[in-house]
Parts: sequence; structure tokens; C-alpha cells
Amino acid sequence: MSNLLNKIKIKTVIRTNAIILMVALLIGGLCTSSVDTKAFDNSVNKGVAVVAFCIKDAQVCIYDGQNLQPMGALEDGPYSSGTGFFVGDLHKNPEYIVTNCHVVDDYIQSGEGGEGLINTGEYYQGYPLYVYFASSEIRIYYDSDDYDIAYVDSYGEVEKVDLAVLKIKTPTKKRKALPIKVADKDMVGSDVWTVGYPGSSDNVLSDSSRWGLDDVAVKKGSVVRFVAASGTGVERIETNAEVHHGNSGGPLVDEDGNVIGVNTNFMTDGVQTAYYAINSSELINFLDRNNIPYETADDDEKDGIGVGAIIAIVVAVIAVGAIIAFVIIKKKNGSPVGNVKPKKSSKKAMPMVRSMSVQHNGASFAIGQTPLMIGRDATSCNIVYREGTAGVSGRHCTVEWKPETGEFYVTDLKSTYGTYLMNGQRLQPNVPYRLKAGDSFCVGDQANVITVEVG
Repeated sequence: MSNLLNKIKIKTVIRTNAIILMVALLIGGLCTSSVDTKAFDNSVNKGVAVVAFCIKDAQVCIYDGQNLQPMGALEDGPYSSGTGFFVGDLHKNPEYIVTNCHVVDDYIQSGEGGEGLINTGEYYQGYPLYVYFASSEIRIYYDSDDYDIAYVDSYGEVEKVDLAVLKIKTPTKKRKALPIKVADKDMVGSDVWTVGYPGSSDNVLSDSSRWGLDDVAVKKGSVVRFVAASGTGVERIETNAEVHHGNSGGPLVDEDGNVIGVNTNFMTDGVQTAYYAINSSELINFLDRNNIPYETADDDEKDGIGVGAIIAIVVAVIAVGAIIAFVIIKKKNGSPVGNVKPKKSSKKAMPMVRSMSVQHNGASFAIGQTPLMIGRDATSCNIVYREGTAGVSGRHCTVEWKPETGEFYVTDLKSTYGTYLMNGQRLQPNVPYRLKAGDSFCVGDQANVITVEVG
């Protein structure tokens, strides 16, 4: 009799939970249908702006080996630009804007507003061309002719935490702060969008830029993986969503408009291109260290729970109840619930070199099984400098990776002006010199610094 009663109870539980599961799937399906149709949140555009490095009283000069000789005056205005996004209280006018440090590095190197000298990498009648400016400033553009002056509140090192926070004098009504969400490995495969104002990689004056809200470029992709830079440990998000020169410093966002990364650079092996953003966890640490106000997506959700969230909670509760009942029944029947083994990590070190030249804007390049060649010859070199770049030969040097030792080797190819270690030592031609991850060297000139990394 007791066995018969137990069977009746088990059948009742199964029938009841079948109904629960059907209801859960029905409600979950209705809820999911609204989530799956979500696309890019256009309100994110109201959180981004152009960050422009502007120069005044500027002259194009040649260097004759002893003195700078002025060749002609340049108009006051933007010399180079990137993208930034505002952070702070989501319900107040923002005043802090996040960008990459390399976007404002020329301004920082000039003493934050003082005079400066920029090597253009170009030549005139055999002489290197420079741009001299008497003063400079950072402008936050909301439109082509509408901007605020900003100053640098805090910044990291370009080679390490490539972040900077700028501050405008008065909070603006023209933009809004964006919420930040910590990205984790569960997001691999998720849809993401890069947001910014892509432009030319060359630092040239231009009056043709359009920098309004309608000019924001949005590129969709997905999270490929998470990587940590060797030597620094700075975590980056690799995506296939395009990042181009000019939208460095812009936000990488999820479908809810939350910032999960700061777009920084791209890397190509000539066939495939990978795009990188600094993980939002690094950004949060940076903001905390410098006492910069911000809000996370969790903070924003605390202001109120929407209908969608309530439905999601109900579905989750029902689903959990159904699973628990299922597990209990399985245990009563004596069958195992499951035996899932954790997947082994297949993370593989990726050797790469990063060019710090203004021509490449911090771009990274992967090293394959064959040495990576650097020089001006576009037909044979992987990292190509413009014709006439100071100190760079057609086929200047190579960088090779030895996976068995985890070391790099740089070899000068009898270049005219030489290849140098950072301590000033000139490399002997055709003799490989060993480097470890994080080391740097110069290609003919101090403006052409190359750093080797393992991602």
C-alpha cells in the first residue's frame, strides 16, 4: 500500500512540475522574444564626444641638423583627435570624460598647455619635418563648432593602463553620463558595439570633420575572448567589432548601453584583424584610485525595477523550483543527476609587437611562425612606415618569436640609421638580440619605438 501511495505521489509531482515547466517556458519565451529583438541603444550616442588636441601659433619647420627653420604657419585648431565618453551620476549633468591616454599624450608631453614639438615623420628635400606650437589645449567637441575646454585630471601610462580622465569647467547639458558594467568571461560570444568618431591615423589639420551626434559611427560585433597583457596584467577584451583611428577612447557597450570596455587599438597579421578594448574592470579600478565619480549598471538598476525585470525574476523562481523537483525525483529513482567535468583552459600565448609611432597610433601586430619585418617597403614589410620617415630603411629590421623559450629576437638588416635598444645601444647588423616581453627598441629614430608583448 505504501509503495502504491509513493508512486501516486511521484506521478503527481511529475505532472505538477510538467505544468510548471510549460508555464515557465511560455513566460520565458515571451520574455526572451523581447530580449532577442534588442539592438544597439542609440541613447549611448548622447554620452560620447570628440576629444581633440588643438595647437596655437604653430609652424611647420625643417631641422637642418642644428636649428629649426620655419617653413610656414598653420591655422590654430585641432591637430589630432579621438573619442571620449562621460561618466558620473546618471541623473546629473556630467563633467568627467574618459578617453585613452594616447589621445591626449601630445598635450601631456607639452606640459599640459605649453609649447611643444612634434616629429611628423615626413621629409622635405631630405630634411625631417616638425610641427612647432607655442601653446595647446584639449577641446571636447559636441558639434563641429561647439566645444568646451578640458584639462587632464588623471592619466596612466600609454604602454600600461592607456586611460585618461578629463574634466570640463562646468557640467554640460549637451551630453549624459554612461553606466559602467564589469565584463567577464561569460560574455564571450555576446553582441557588443564600438562607438566613436573614426578619423585619419595621420595627425593633420582638417576643417572637414563633422562631429555632431548624427556623425557617431557604431560598429557591431561580438566578444571573442579576454586577454591580459604580459608584464602589466592589464586585461583587454578582444572583439571583432571594428575599432579605427579616431574612435580610440570611445566606449565598447552591450545591448543595454552599458560600458564594458574602452576601445584602444587593433592588431593585424595581414589576413585577420583583432580589435581590443580595455576591460571595464580596469576602468573602474582607475576611477576609484583617482576619486572620479561614476555609476555602474547595478547602481542604475537600484533606482527601480521594471516590468521586464519582474517577469525575469518570476520565470527564474519557477524554473529553479522545477529543477529542484526534477533533481529530487531523479534521486528517488536512484539515477545520477549528471557528471559534468570542467573544461580545461586552452589559452595560448599570443606574441605581438606594438608600434608607438604616431603613424600607427599604438597598433599591435601578431608574430607568426616567420619573422615580422619592419620598414618602408610595403611589398615585404608587415609594419610599414611612410616613405621618408626619419631613420627608417626600406627593409629595416625583423622581430622573431621563439615559443620554446618565450623570448623575442630583433635583428637589424644593415639599416642606414641603425636599430637601437632603449639604453642607446646600436645593434650590430644581422646579429639577433634577445628581448623579453615588455621590452622596447627604436627603429632608426626615437619617434619610432616598438614594444614586444605577449597577450
